[in-house]
Amino acid sequence: MGEGHVQGLLQPEEISPLEGDSDIRALFVTDYYTLTLINGYEAFYVLGSDVYGPMGKELIPFEKEAEAREFMKDHKGKAILRFKDVTPEIIKPLD
Repeated sequence: MGEGHVQGLLQPEEISPLEGDSDIRALFVTDYYTLTLINGYEAFYVLGSDVYGPMGKELIPFEKEAEAREFMKDHKGKAILRFKDVTPEIIKPLD
């Protein structure tokens, strides 16, 4: 999920005429290992790993916390975040 996509979800009023988060009905991301769509609000995101996503530096999503922890250990990740913990300040350095 690139910065522009996350920024739009964190601050939808800045890029869309939506009223706010209540207008967003679902958020899906692709689990890094299984390549299946998972609930983006419930996913575990690894920050700061040595693995790049399709858009470059990204938060790498996982459905299961154990897999996120294993990935973080294997790929020098810095933290595991939930969607509610992601802020513009966290994603800005991913640019």
